[in-house]
Amino acid sequence: MAFKRVIIRRVGPLSWLLEVTRKNMRNFFLFLFLAVIAFPASACKKAFVPNEKSLSSYSSIFIGEVTGIHLVDYEAYLLKRPDALYVTSSTPGFKADLVIAEVLRGQVKSSSAKLTMGGCLVQVPALKQKGIFFVPKGSKISVAILDNNPKYTYWLSLLRSGK
Repeated sequence: MAFKRVIIRRVGPLSWLLEVTRKNMRNFFLFLFLAVIAFPASACKKAFVPNEKSLSSYSSIFIGEVTGIHLVDYEAYLLKRPDALYVTSSTPGFKADLVIAEVLRGQVKSSSAKLTMGGCLVQVPALKQKGIFFVPKGSKISVAILDNNPKYTYWLSLLRSGK
């Protein structure tokens, strides 16, 4: 150790490496531990997807085609609105304009809809993209299974079978 100390002191700028005390190391490991614990709390743990066990919780389920997207939360972030919350571990809220092609469950009031969507790992649909849209009872946030999702055909056959 004395040999290393002499060599490092001769090198000059590296002498600070030997000055690390137990207190500094304890604080460093405490910080690292707290950072590791806090990270999962802010991250998405599970995708925001429909639940096949509680299909009765949806007021309507239909196939629709996206005709418009309004990135509401991103717009608020860009305009620096005081109420803007732009969470990076989640999909910011957006509104999707849809034309309803087929009603699978429940009832719809018109042949078009405007749904509020967003949340954990939610994919923002492209214009002209088709999907199965789930509108929950009493909730503002809707869920979708888009046609490029591997589970799309499974959901389509499940809902058309009437189970």
